[in-house]
Amino acid sequence: MLSFLSINNYALIDSMEISFENGFSVITGETGAGKSIILGALMQILGERSDSRSVRDVSRKSVVEAHFSIADYDLKRVFDENDLEYDPQLCILRREILPNGRSRAFVNDSPVSLAQLRALAIHLVDIHSQHNNLLLADDGYQLQIIDNFAANTSLLDAYTSAYRDYVAARRDFEATEKRLAANRADEDYIRFQLEQLDRLNLKIGEEQELDEAQVRLSNVNEIKTGIAEACFMLENDEQLALLQQLKQLVKQLTSMSHLVSDTAALSQRAESAYLEMKDIYDTLSEINDSVNDNPEELERVNERLNTIFTLKQKHNVDSGDALVAIRERFAAMIAEVDNSDAELEEKRKQLDLSLAALRVAAQKLTKSRRDASVKFRDMVLELAKPLGMENIRCEVEFKDCDFTSSGADHVCFLFSFNKNQQLLPLGKTASGGEISRIMLCVKTLIARSMQMPTIIFDEIDTGVSGNIANRMGEMMCDISGKMQVMAITHLPQVAALGAHHYKVFKSDTPDTTVTSIKQLSTDERVLEIAGMLGTGNNNSAAIENAKSLLKIK
Repeated sequence: MLSFLSINNYALIDSMEISFENGFSVITGETGAGKSIILGALMQILGERSDSRSVRDVSRKSVVEAHFSIADYDLKRVFDENDLEYDPQLCILRREILPNGRSRAFVNDSPVSLAQLRALAIHLVDIHSQHNNLLLADDGYQLQIIDNFAANTSLLDAYTSAYRDYVAARRDFEATEKRLAANRADEDYIRFQLEQLDRLNLKIGEEQELDEAQVRLSNVNEIKTGIAEACFMLENDEQLALLQQLKQLVKQLTSMSHLVSDTAALSQRAESAYLEMKDIYDTLSEINDSVNDNPEELERVNERLNTIFTLKQKHNVDSGDALVAIRERFAAMIAEVDNSDAELEEKRKQLDLSLAALRVAAQKLTKSRRDASVKFRDMVLELAKPLGMENIRCEVEFKDCDFTSSGADHVCFLFSFNKNQQLLPLGKTASGGEISRIMLCVKTLIARSMQMPTIIFDEIDTGVSGNIANRMGEMMCDISGKMQVMAITHLPQVAALGAHHYKVFKSDTPDTTVTSIKQLSTDERVLEIAGMLGTGNNNSAAIENAKSLLKIK
């Protein structure tokens, strides 16, 4: 239940804190006192879009905070599904609106996204406004009503899962079909390109090897001359002869090692240098032996590089390795074409299986909806007739439709409110007052099966009076036996039935006008209801009438 509400710097509200009780509470106040402002602030907790115009003082942020006692409701799954911190006793929702219109949301003091806030809030409070009355004529909303009444959560989950699988399988089949069709259309072109690349038979890294071979074969004389000079410097140069000098250095240092201990280490280092130079000399000799003037091989390398260059330009790539990748892709495409019938048949089987599973899930959901709709119709009629609709008739019309995310059913509520009147969709036959009364009947039925801490009715009794208003109040009292109910009302009959009474009022300060709310005592309730009777709260007859409504002697 909503146990506490705090609103700061929001519209006409400077600072407001109010605690609420369980059971049936009524909220009254003059038109324009600010009831809708309080409701609008509460809607921020539900994740409604923020508006900088609602910030009263633009030098500071607007803050709305609501506390919900949830000890009697198992909401851990909801918290876990939305990755929220769970407290089994209390849930605190807070929304901060900055002067620039941006906002932040918090659950139990942890920052959350608006999507997370909405996902949780819909399990904590249901706010019924005049907008919801208009929704009652919407076919999609009517289907939700039947599902809520039938407690179809598990069936809907199963159907939704099957629907997702079917949509994924259908997209996969269509994408595969499109891809294979494109491949078949380009088959001759792809085969021609693949044959060219197959003839080339290029290997990964081969282009770099060919580039190196081309350089080596094109510069044989220069390479041999350079190697010969290096070898001469290492072995034969009478003045330089590095190997001979290093060998002599090793011999000299070794002869001194018994005289100076440090020369032993130096001798080892000099020997290492000698061995390294000797290895360089041997390697240069091997390279010299391997480098030969070979015009035929150079011509072959140049031709192959020219072919690679031509194909690189043709396929708009910058390396031979990229050509190898293209060749592999073309080969895969041709393999797909060659195996397209088998691949497409496998995708079709998967699609057929997912469609079969979807049909089964849809059939179960449809059966539950049709079975529930009969009970729903009978119970709506039972509740509606005492509300001044003695001649009401109702049917829930089902039509099959294509699979959608909500099932394969199209639902339409058909009503007639007068004798010999044709059954018509609700939006074409009902007045505003009739829709309000039907909606109250619907909410009463849903409340008997749903697990919802709080429901708020915003002037659902508009357009009714007398005994009908009294009956609507009694229905809200009935709902309050299962959940916390709040009703914003202008009717004294409804206000008198509340276990708790709150009044919204405006007051003027030297600088501005502010909206406030307070819980009324018994005496204050008498005066408030007397005023609602339209004869002024100082009228003795109105006061006695108010006491009578409140059952005060």
